[in-house]
Amino acid sequence: YVAKAEPQSYWNLDGAMYAYIHAEAAKMGIDVLGESQLVGYPSQFPSVSMMNYNTAEPNPRFWVLKLLKDNFGPGDKLAETNNSGRSFYGQAFITKRGNALLVINKRNRTEQITLPAEAAGALVSLVAPSTGDHAAAQKIQAGRVLSMQPFEVAVVQYK
Repeated sequence: YVAKAEPQSYWNLDGAMYAYIHAEAAKMGIDVLGESQLVGYPSQFPSVSMMNYNTAEPNPRFWVLKLLKDNFGPGDKLAETNNSGRSFYGQAFITKRGNALLVINKRNRTEQITLPAEAAGALVSLVAPSTGDHAAAQKIQAGRVLSMQPFEVAVVQYK
C-alpha cells in the first residue's frame, strides 16, 4: 500500500492548527511547545514533516513556526481580544515591539476580517497558500479589512 500525497492545503491547515495551539497554550501559561519531525518521508509519517520531502524546501508548517518564533516570545502579555468570529481566530499580544495580533483563517475559503482601527497601516506577515513553500510574505495593511486566504496565518504588528 502506498499512501497518497497530502494535498498542498494540508500544510497550511496544519500550520493554522499549530498557531491556534500556540495561542491557546499561552492563555494557559504554557511557555514551551514542540513541533515534531523536521523531515518525514512517505514511509515515515510524512504528515508531520516541516520540509517538503520532494523539494527539500521548508513547507508552510515550518514557516508558521518561524512566524510565531519571530513575532512572539518570553515576556509577551495577552491582551483582551474579541474572538467571536466563526471563520477566524484572533489573539492580541503586547510584545516588546508593540501590539501584535495573531489571526488565523479557520476556513478553506477566503475570508474578510475587520481589524481594530489602530491596525490600519500595520505591518502584516503571513503564511498562506500564495506563499507556498517560501518564507512569510509581508505587506502594509491598507484600511481595516484584512482579506485572508484559506487557512492563512497572519501576524499584524501595530502600535
